[in-house]
Amino acid sequence: MHMRQQADWKYQGEMTAAQDKGMNQGIKEGKKEGIIKIAKHLKSDEKDTEYIAKITGLEIKEIEKL
Repeated sequence: MHMRQQADWKYQGEMTAAQDKGMNQGIKEGKKEGIIKIAKHLKSDEKDTEYIAKITGLEIKEIEKL
C-alpha cells in the first residue's frame, strides 16, 4: 500500500508540474486559445471551476461552457 501511495503522489506531482508548465506556456504566448486549452484540460481532470477561474483568469460562466 505504501508504494502505491508513493506512486500516486509522484503521479499527482508530475501532473501538477505539467499543468503548471502548460499554463505558463499559454500565458507567455498571450493567446486566449492557450488559456482555454488549459482550462479544458483542468476541467477534464475534474478540477473545481473556481480553481480554474483563479488560475486562468477566465470567467466562471466561460469555463462552464467548455
